[in-house]
Amino acid sequence: MKIAAVRTFPIHLTVRPEFYIVSSAGAHAVSRYVVVAIDTDAGVTGWGEATVVPLWSGESQGGALALLHDYIAPLLIGRDPMEVAALAGEMDAIALDNPFTKAAVEMALLDLVGKAQEKPVYELLGGAANPLKIPIKFSIGLREPDDAANIAAGKVRDGFTAKMCIHPDQVEVINRIFTPSPEAIAKARRIVEAFAKAGDAGVIGLDGEMLDVPHLKAAKALLSRIS
Repeated sequence: MKIAAVRTFPIHLTVRPEFYIVSSAGAHAVSRYVVVAIDTDAGVTGWGEATVVPLWSGESQGGALALLHDYIAPLLIGRDPMEVAALAGEMDAIALDNPFTKAAVEMALLDLVGKAQEKPVYELLGGAANPLKIPIKFSIGLREPDDAANIAAGKVRDGFTAKMCIHPDQVEVINRIFTPSPEAIAKARRIVEAFAKAGDAGVIGLDGEMLDVPHLKAAKALLSRIS
């Protein structure tokens, strides 16, 4: 199996104002990415993605595309995609730095190898070191406490259970928002009890509401945080 083509897809996404990453460098209002597809003559394709932000890694979207088109693609075409480590070393030899762009290529190669061998990538890297289910995080950024509280409250409704604070002034209000209220705890217990009484039912009614399995999982997750 040989690499037949390297395709790139520049992507621009406008970030919703409430999800801006705000720091001393300003608001991160637009996210720019480069998605990389590595195709083989066997019909297997691997995919990778680079988040290109000059203030993070010094890489721009245009620079990433130029490096991929002019240097990395010619290096990869005709090569064995299974030689991930060797190809990664050769990328370092033809260009300094550009870690996010190179990571996208390595990601695509690993994805390709995993598909070809019908293995998850973590097995290619030596096996899972942590649980396969991981929590999803979100960032609020450097915002006023009231603004941070409003955003955090929305994330609590979405099922998030924690938030890392950016500024000490956010600690008290974030802790307050993420601490389950007595009313929420009582309702979660009633949901769990109602499902237990219903047996294997996938949907139940409680206080005029129709509740299904996601509600049960959310109730159990809330109760696990206070146990």
